[in-house]
Formats: sequence, structure tokens, C-alpha cells
Amino acid sequence: MKKAGSFFQSFLPFIFFLAINVVVTIITSIAFTARAMSSGTIDTNIFTYMDKLASDANYLQISSMIMGIIVIALFSIWYRRVFVRPLRSKPRKYWSGISFQVIIGLVFLGFGLQYVAQLVANTIGWAFPELMANYTELMNTTGYDQMTWILAVYALLLAPIGEELAFRGLTMRFARQWLPFWAANIFQAALFGIMHLNIVQGLYAFTMGLFLGWVCKKGHSIKHSIILHIIFNILGTVFIDFFDVTLALHDYAFYIVGIALTVFAMLIISFEFSDRNKRQKKHYEKVAEE
Repeated sequence: MKKAGSFFQSFLPFIFFLAINVVVTIITSIAFTARAMSSGTIDTNIFTYMDKLASDANYLQISSMIMGIIVIALFSIWYRRVFVRPLRSKPRKYWSGISFQVIIGLVFLGFGLQYVAQLVANTIGWAFPELMANYTELMNTTGYDQMTWILAVYALLLAPIGEELAFRGLTMRFARQWLPFWAANIFQAALFGIMHLNIVQGLYAFTMGLFLGWVCKKGHSIKHSIILHIIFNILGTVFIDFFDVTLALHDYAFYIVGIALTVFAMLIISFEFSDRNKRQKKHYEKVAEE
């Protein structure tokens, strides 16, 4: 019975995430339409104008920022009440801190995953060129290829925190109550991919979600996956030209470099947490004996 409850709970963050998106979209579109009506800038009927908002970059970015703030506010309360507060009084058996080695590992992993994500996206483009063409057109028409301060705040801060709370914080932890880690990780990554509502973006979000889930598991905390997510988004927006240039020079060579960096970073992270956890376990046993 408990596992059945955990099964249904595992879907709730995903459902609420989409529900918040729908509600914010409706309210924001009404607000934009009302403002346009009051200023007399609507040159067509209201419903046609609201349809046009779907390709308005300013509208989409403001909607995203509002949604990000609401997701963080609601999901952080949910996460703290269910998974943080009940464990505060218990001694920690595992180390979940931040060290220089962990930061270096996460930075290397962020670099490596940029190439892995590009490899996934380009493989999709090779196999299904029409899907990639539609995705590229969508990004261009909605203004997500042009960085603004609103988009920067959302992509580099709000989205990583909100998505980690929803999928690695809540979804994966609920799923682990009825699934082994590997299955729970695939489950949350799949929902994370579906949440993007686009096949191309969804597939490489699924790939990214697997690594974010692994980092969260290794570090016993979503703060590590949040840091990795922020690093990944910064590299993919602020430093995107660097990756485009390197892949233009020799894509296969840099795909290999990216995979090698990813494996190397995972080893750094694994060894660091393994060593720290051994020390933490000894300390816990010592305190228990006393």
C-alpha cells in the first residue's frame, strides 16, 4: 500500500509543474492582452492576438520567469516539509558537502555534457532532419536564441533550481520509495524530458537528467545537481560559441573529448564522495559508540 502511494506521489511534481505552466500561461496572456487593449495596439481580434503571443519573445520570457519563481516557491516548501525537516534530528551517515574536488568535477562534467548533449542533438538531426529543423525554427521565432536579462535570470538561475527541486528533489525521491535507484533515475529523467514538450529538447534533457540524478545520488543532496545544472546552462548560453567553434573544427574528435571529460569528471566525483563518506561513516560509528 505504501509503495502504491509512493507510485502516485512520483507523478505529482510533474503534474503540478505542467499545471503551473498552464495557469501562468493563461494569466500572463490575459494580462498582455488587457494591456494591449488599453493601449489600443491590437489591430486584430482578441483571440488572434492571443494566438500571436505564442511567438512573442517578450511574452514567453516573462511567462517563463514568473513560472520559475512560482515553481521554486512552492516546490521548495514541499521538498523541505517532506524530505528535509523529518531528517534534521537524525545524525548524517553520509557526507553531502562541497569541496574543491567536487566543484572541479562538476565543472568538468558540465563541459563534457555539453558535447554529449550536442552529440545527442546532432544524432537526432541526422536521423530526423525535419525534427531538428522545426526545433531550430521554434527557438529562433520565440527569441530563445537571443539572450536578454530576463532569459538569463530564468535560464541560469530559476530553471535549474526549480527543475532540480521538482525532478531530482521530489520525483526521484518519491520514486526511490518503490524503485531501485537505476529505475528511479530513468523514471525522473523520462518525466524531465517529457516536461520540455519537444522531442529534440526532450531527448537531450532526458540524457542530462540521468547525469543530474546520478550526481544527486552520489552527493546525497540536490545542491550538487543544482550546481551542475547551473554550470551546464551557463556553458550552453554564455559560452555556446566556444563549443560551436570546437565542433566546427572537428566534431568527432571533440565528441570523444566530451565523453572522456564526462567519464573523468564522474571518476573525480565518485572518488571524492567515496573517500568523504568513509570518513563520515567512521565519525558516525564513533559518535554512536559514545
